[in-house]
Amino acid sequence: YPFSLAYGDYTFQYGHISGLYIALGPLAMLVPVRVWRRRENLVRFTLIMLMTVIVAAVLLASRLPLRPRLTLPAFLALIPAISFAAEYVFHASVAHAWFRGVMAGCLCIAMIGYSTLEQDFKRMVRYKIHGSGICDVEGFPLPECHDMLALNELAGRGERINISWNDYKYWLRADLIQCLASREEQGLSGGASENWENLYDHGFRFVENAGDPWNLTQVPEGLQVSLVYSREATGLSQAVQLYELGSSDLDRAPSVGCRQVNPPAWSVVRED
Repeated sequence: YPFSLAYGDYTFQYGHISGLYIALGPLAMLVPVRVWRRRENLVRFTLIMLMTVIVAAVLLASRLPLRPRLTLPAFLALIPAISFAAEYVFHASVAHAWFRGVMAGCLCIAMIGYSTLEQDFKRMVRYKIHGSGICDVEGFPLPECHDMLALNELAGRGERINISWNDYKYWLRADLIQCLASREEQGLSGGASENWENLYDHGFRFVENAGDPWNLTQVPEGLQVSLVYSREATGLSQAVQLYELGSSDLDRAPSVGCRQVNPPAWSVVRED
């Protein structure tokens, strides 16, 4: 269990504790009891924090492995006692140079672990050797990334898209990001007839929906809506559909568009 906190690679873990917790933590047992008695306040404080971690692990058992970020203050509060134990043992082992070398090696390994070298190497292996796509180099599925890449393929330059729930918009092309729906325009999404009218009038070519598919029988006359992309729910990610919106009336055009007014920047403008 402790190793998963430091070296685990789980979906939505978002962080680890330092490997020094595992490497140096056991050194607390090498500190004589008489020394700990002179640090009574530190011992009491550390025991309270340790009990907090244990209680959190029990209460969050259904969400194993325990995410360190959920009990980060308690983990940070364990550092003073571990640091004191490591310092005491380091000074007490003056006659054992090899032991000091082991402790110094642990520090070096921890510094490498805190750098991006390890994760960058894993990403390189997945991308270059395993042939994983950009959405899979982290080692766990990112379905929202695949949704955004699909929009990059479907949407042409300067075509507006309406996304109301996805927070992974940074995978979109630059022109699509600059002409995304405003907060007010995001409220236009929906399968109702008047919503399709407003979406088309605001220049949206593609609309994303999360959850149950929309009923396309309510599309107003003169507009064309088709399902061009869909995927099932994956993990905590909802099912997603992408709809393409167009007009069968050649004389009808949106009143809003996306143009390069000041290249290379894109802007949402009113159409003449």
